[in-house]
Amino acid sequence: MWDVPGQQLANPDWLDLEPVRVLYEYDGPRIFTCQDKAGKLLLAYLCSEDRTRRRFLLVPFDADLEQQLTAGQIDLRDALTRSPAWIVDVANDWQPLALWLVEVESLPANVLPRPGVMLWASLRPVLNGTAPAIYKSLTAPLA
Repeated sequence: MWDVPGQQLANPDWLDLEPVRVLYEYDGPRIFTCQDKAGKLLLAYLCSEDRTRRRFLLVPFDADLEQQLTAGQIDLRDALTRSPAWIVDVANDWQPLALWLVEVESLPANVLPRPGVMLWASLRPVLNGTAPAIYKSLTAPLA
């Protein structure tokens, strides 16, 4: 498991990792919304795991962002590049083991999805003038 580049926090008790809505599941929830104890919505993204724990990136989220993500208006990377952000390690029984406050930009490159990766493979990104180059290259006419 990689070292987390952030400030370790002493108490993860403000988190409630019970999924509110599972957005992607494979052998358990991989991407889901959850809430903090105050009821604020968070997006959780499984960014690493081993035999004894799972590591999630948590970022603030709301109903508008959820609609944009599930409609293909933003990709996963855009949804996850929010501040503040936290990394939380949970045991296999979902009990929090450790929590860090992090800057998403400081995380290892392989932790986040690549630009252009959508929530579901069936989604086609909404193209506009600011679309990442990967979108444009994938949709360009063949010569």
